[in-house]
Amino acid sequence: FAALCDSFKLMPLTEVDLGGCCLDASATDTLAKAIEVMAALIKVDVSGNSEIGGEGKTALQTAIQGRQPTIELVV
Repeated sequence: FAALCDSFKLMPLTEVDLGGCCLDASATDTLAKAIEVMAALIKVDVSGNSEIGGEGKTALQTAIQGRQPTIELVV
């Protein structure tokens, strides 16, 4: 998963849909680090990943906080 997130950093993606991909809190930490450098990103969907828990949600919310344009987070 880390390699996938690293590849995201190199692409001008506007949306990332990882809904229902069995992500956990560790995966969301990795994704959050990628989100921080994805300038074109406007939407991240991690719905259907019950294992991310509160810690994972917080990591993602922190990564998108204050971004312009605003990033829509779907959990």
